[in-house]
Amino acid sequence: MNLEQLKDTWQGQSEQLQNGINVNEQKLKAEQTKDSLKPVMNKRIVEAIFTLVIVILLWQYIVANFALTAPVVSAAILNVFAIINLAGNIGQIALIKQIDYAKPISEVQKQIFDIRQHNLVFTKLVALSLPFYGSYVFLGFDLLFGVDLYKGLDVGGIFALVLGGIAFLPAVIWFNRQLRFDNISTGWVSKMIESIGGQELLAAAKVMNTLHTNEESA
Repeated sequence: MNLEQLKDTWQGQSEQLQNGINVNEQKLKAEQTKDSLKPVMNKRIVEAIFTLVIVILLWQYIVANFALTAPVVSAAILNVFAIINLAGNIGQIALIKQIDYAKPISEVQKQIFDIRQHNLVFTKLVALSLPFYGSYVFLGFDLLFGVDLYKGLDVGGIFALVLGGIAFLPAVIWFNRQLRFDNISTGWVSKMIESIGGQELLAAAKVMNTLHTNEESA
């Protein structure tokens, strides 16, 4: 074997070794991100099961007491928000499962960001249930005490509940407008988004950001 053949052989082996290193690095990145998202997946599965149970119980209550009464109407309203929450959890699970860890880091980062945005949207939808707090009151009294509170209220009491719900609307609208990624520099918005997105999702995003920065500087 002459010198040129030796160089070619050495270069070929070096390229194979480098390719192997790159593959291993990509696998390591994927595993790091995947591991950091496992707690999020587990949490969403538990929440989805719990919410599904609530939806089933509310439906059973509605069917068993089917009538145009305040507790039944309240159960129907709360069931709508429970179904929205269930859809949000299922959507989160689907988004996490769809992450392709073999894709470039920038694409995986985008998928993680989509998960956080998806969670933020459904949090805003759930916040819209606050003006309907009377539904919790009516249904709660019927379940705990077997009393239709609506029948026992006078006009003033009913007006107070309705007025209270209306009073919540401006606060909910303001909250939903403020709670967006554009306002991340605002202290309470940052903490709220961190709480909604979860420590695990933030950890996954940080891992991908760090690896992406290292790739650019390499």
